Amino acid sequence: MPSSSGAPLPGAAARPAWPGDEIERIRVVRDMLVRAAAPLAADSLSAAFGGRRSSARDKGVEKVLRTPIAACVLPAREFGGFARAAAVPV
Repeated sequence: MPSSSGAPLPGAAARPAWPGDEIERIRVVRDMLVRAAAPLAADSLSAAFGGRRSSARDKGVEKVLRTPIAACVLPAREFGGFARAAAVPV
């Protein structure tokens, strides 16, 4: 299934759960971006998690992408997409 940016998203069986811990959220989002073939928009990242999609999760993904710690490893790209950064451990 392609995302709104055209990059493929994982199948339903491979979709991770949305973590409760904020540091784990940063790690999981970073891992998804590293594996992505193209930049992903925040809504595509939110949809890539298993379970029911909610506005709370959408806001959580946006928060991860805007977190100063995440900014070190998740550089914003043009058109609102986020792409993988150099492999920096989180």
